[in-house]
Amino acid sequence: MADYLPQDVLVNIFTRLPIKTVLQCTSVCKLWHSLIVNPSFIDSHLNRPPTQAYNNAHHLLLVRTCFDDDEGRKELYSLHCDNEAFDEYAKLQFPFNMAYNRFYRIVGSCNGILCLTDDQMTYVDNTILWNPTIQKWVRLPKPRVTFTSHGGFDHAIGFGFDAKSNDYKVVRIVRLLDFESEVPPEIDLYSLNTGAWRNISHLGLPCVISGRATQAYLNGAAHWIGADMERHCIMFLSFHMGDEAFRSMSLPADVPFLPWGLIPAVIQGSLSVIEEKGFSYERSWCIWVMKEYGVASSWTKLIDVGIGEQFDMLIGFRKEGELLIKARGDLISFSPRDAQVKGLGIRSNTRGWYDESLHTDAYVESLVLLGSPEETKEDEVACEEEKEVEVGCREEEIESTEAAETRHL
Repeated sequence: MADYLPQDVLVNIFTRLPIKTVLQCTSVCKLWHSLIVNPSFIDSHLNRPPTQAYNNAHHLLLVRTCFDDDEGRKELYSLHCDNEAFDEYAKLQFPFNMAYNRFYRIVGSCNGILCLTDDQMTYVDNTILWNPTIQKWVRLPKPRVTFTSHGGFDHAIGFGFDAKSNDYKVVRIVRLLDFESEVPPEIDLYSLNTGAWRNISHLGLPCVISGRATQAYLNGAAHWIGADMERHCIMFLSFHMGDEAFRSMSLPADVPFLPWGLIPAVIQGSLSVIEEKGFSYERSWCIWVMKEYGVASSWTKLIDVGIGEQFDMLIGFRKEGELLIKARGDLISFSPRDAQVKGLGIRSNTRGWYDESLHTDAYVESLVLLGSPEETKEDEVACEEEKEVEVGCREEEIESTEAAETRHL
């Protein structure tokens, strides 16, 4: 087929195929492989025009559970369709050894890549970018600031996509535990394109972020809840991957100065903040949504709902606005509109070390990480060689045909 179809037609066809079929196409010939692993094609496939079949599988939720068996601790990852039945879409193989302690912390998900880090209980400098759909991953190199080099520290990590340079980046904000003086944070930025960390500590921070703070990724920026201790206020702190700059945004005026009781989130495409109030049977959640990104006056209270002692933790949201809640190890869906509760048939060990192991996140399948920069370079060379062979074969075929026609005449 490659002899008769122009490359732009092939790319057009590949773009419309599901990922499983596209991966099979990479084994047909070097030309097809080089076309598919090309970053421009991977981007086109990720942003392909929607079709009915695509829409049916597009709204996916990633679910992570943990359990113990005779072989030890295990992490299980699966994709589920965000529909009424919550059908299982695919099981995902977890290719890594268990985390040194507890389980991997999922920093965030972006364009089909998960950022995992083994930082919950120890100074283990292990961060991974993993595309579970195609089972490709990159282990980040050892960071500049470690326990060996700088002593005790606490850190926050952000992950996202730089659309300007078509690059995936990880920002690491380290607060050294130096109690004798107020030491400015050490900040490093990892670029997937370069495969290296870069010191950006000169950028500084307008506020303090707690260690292992939860991020919310939106509009090309990682967002955390931060505190300005001098002005005695809290805010959203964001790091924008494109221009590599920190910015701050106001939180709703009614939110108290309690950064540890606030969780950033993205709900139906809007930056949000969850305020956990009370405890035990008196607990409730107040959820605020920023209707217009970056405009403080657009903060709107979405819901203020009591949850009772049977619900442990709010861990995610569905596309129609239902809350995903951990209830003593079970994953349930709660509708704020009519207070309906529905079990989703998923259970995780949440005792002891596993207390926060149940995780959900919106997910989109992609081919990102299919080809490393080195592999892509090799594929481009192979593609050019194959095209030269094709041209040479066709020239020989033409010369042979002309010679035969001459003899016939």
